[in-house]
Amino acid sequence: AGDERLAAVTRLINRLHHEDETRHRAFGRHLVRQLWCTGAPGWSPDVRSAVAQRLDAWLQAVWRDFYNPDVFRDVGLAAPHALMRAAWGTPQARRLRHEIAAPVTGFLIRTGALAGEAAA
Repeated sequence: AGDERLAAVTRLINRLHHEDETRHRAFGRHLVRQLWCTGAPGWSPDVRSAVAQRLDAWLQAVWRDFYNPDVFRDVGLAAPHALMRAAWGTPQARRLRHEIAAPVTGFLIRTGALAGEAAA
C-alpha cells in the first residue's frame, strides 16, 4: 500500500485488503476465544485433546500448501515429492515456520486450545 511505484488504485486495493484482513483476524480471535471459553469447560479431556490435534493438523495443512510438489514438477525438477520432504524437514524451514506461526500458536496456547507448541 505504501509502494509509490504502484498505481494509486493498486495501493488503495492493497490497503483496503489489509484493513479487511485485520478485521477478519480480530473477529476470528474473538470468536475462537469466546467459543473455547464457553464450550471447552464442558468438554471431556478426550474432546479437548481431539480439538487440539485438529488445530495442529490444520496448521500443518496450511503450511503444506507452501511445499507443493506440483511446483517442483512444473519447473522441471526431478523427484518433486522427495524435494518437498527435504525442503519441509530442514532446520531452517522448521525455524521459519515456527517464527511465522508464533503469533497464531501463541494465541491458541494462551487461549488453552493448544497445550503446547504445534508440530508445524
